Amino acid sequence: MSIRRHRHRHHKPRVQIAPRARANGFIRAAEVRVIDDEGNHAGVLKLSEALALAQERELDLVEVDPAANPPVCRIMNYGQFQYEVNKKEQKIKAKQKKQEIKGVRLSYKIGQNDFDIRLRQAQGFFADGNKINVEIVLRGREKQHTEVAEGVIKRFIEALGAGIVIESPVLRQGGRVACLLAKKGGTKANPEKELSKQDEVEEIGE
Repeated sequence: MSIRRHRHRHHKPRVQIAPRARANGFIRAAEVRVIDDEGNHAGVLKLSEALALAQERELDLVEVDPAANPPVCRIMNYGQFQYEVNKKEQKIKAKQKKQEIKGVRLSYKIGQNDFDIRLRQAQGFFADGNKINVEIVLRGREKQHTEVAEGVIKRFIEALGAGIVIESPVLRQGGRVACLLAKKGGTKANPEKELSKQDEVEEIGE
């Protein structure tokens, strides 16, 4: 009795390639509606005629609306066209990037070197489009002198420079003092003015 052995074939997954506009010899339609390089409608032409017209102008024939009947083609520089498409895609991806809240922790008696390191860290977070939560954890007797922690945070905000938006003023919650900052074009934030609206430090959950 013979035993058949079945060999399992492993198929490689097909790579999905992002669709790109067809151009020149890759256009399949027999006739196309042509828009020339100056934006004028040249009417419906045979593909060979449209290609000849593009070649005459030392440009490319690019299919910009393949779903139309007949497909719409534009005479243009294909390389420039792809550059503009890629540029738009990058802008869309940049807008879709999720904004995060990053934490920057200072200390009650922070030294200048550590202060500068936290400052560069915050500026890096802003450069990536994120918001930052600046906080100081108070210990022992430090909890009785929240004005010192407040002063450290105000100095930090001033050092960040122009365009800082104080989205949440300095709040005290338990043994922490913190505020939420964002970066936006505009004038330099005034910590004194912002904090005075909240009687310097708001206390929550004491």
